[in-house]
Amino acid sequence: MALLVCGMALLFAREMLLVWGAPDADLLDPFNDANTYRAAGERLNDGHQLYALQAGDRPVLLLDGFPVPLVSPPPVAAVWRLIDAVPFGFALWIAAAWVALLGTVVYLVMKIGLPAAVVAAALSFPIGEQLVAANMTAFFPALLVIAWRYRADPRAGAIIGVLAGLKLAPAVMGGWFVGVHRTAGLTWMLGGATAVAIIGAIGAGAMSYVDYAQVARSMPTMPMSLSGLSGIPWLSPVALVAGTVIAAALWRMPRLSFAVAVATLVIGSPVLLLTTFTLLLAALAPLIPEPDRADAAAPVAEWRSASRAAT
Repeated sequence: MALLVCGMALLFAREMLLVWGAPDADLLDPFNDANTYRAAGERLNDGHQLYALQAGDRPVLLLDGFPVPLVSPPPVAAVWRLIDAVPFGFALWIAAAWVALLGTVVYLVMKIGLPAAVVAAALSFPIGEQLVAANMTAFFPALLVIAWRYRADPRAGAIIGVLAGLKLAPAVMGGWFVGVHRTAGLTWMLGGATAVAIIGAIGAGAMSYVDYAQVARSMPTMPMSLSGLSGIPWLSPVALVAGTVIAAALWRMPRLSFAVAVATLVIGSPVLLLTTFTLLLAALAPLIPEPDRADAAAPVAEWRSASRAAT
């Protein structure tokens, strides 16, 4: 198993170097997505507009035909106001992203074995590109695996809410979780999303959400997305909604429901990039062997005990 993990590490390193050294990579700097977040935090700290550049702002890599320096909701910029104020904050983000993504691969390979290694190898180029970009989605596979591991506890819905608050599309995972937990799952999801929204409003200003709504409406179609491939602008959003409904309808088969939700999150993403495919790692989570019944029941028992104590 150790040799398998080492082999995977070498494969990811090779793919990362291929991405990094590509002559047409058009990277403004290494870790261009992290640089985009850092620039957004700096603009807020300088009192500048979040979704527009002005003289003196840090340069960022702009999407073709879309001269907006940030395409994510305001909370990520609000968080980066703090990261930008921490010495070595940029380096810490990179290290954390690498640990989260590569740690997830190692965990899945150790728990599942060869099938996980085959999937990770198939995703080696997206993983390598993600290691170079250091996008926030590098953390998402780990968080989705955690949500699966503690799926018996309604509080795990807060993880999905946080992801949805940061990137919107992960709300599709709510189809799986609400299908199982109904009102309790929805409550915790809304709680997580609300907390993220409040952080964004405090750190970036409430009006930043108005600006983001305009950005979201004018986003160009990504060539790899369903809308981009088909030329039908509404196809990706419809796919997200349909996948959410299907995942909820499969609530009696939670493993399949989870896998459908993860696949929909990737395939239906309107902003589908190569790095987005790393989220497919999370679809392996249902293959993780179940813990002992006592261990699996512990989170639920703890939550019920705390609820009784509160009432």
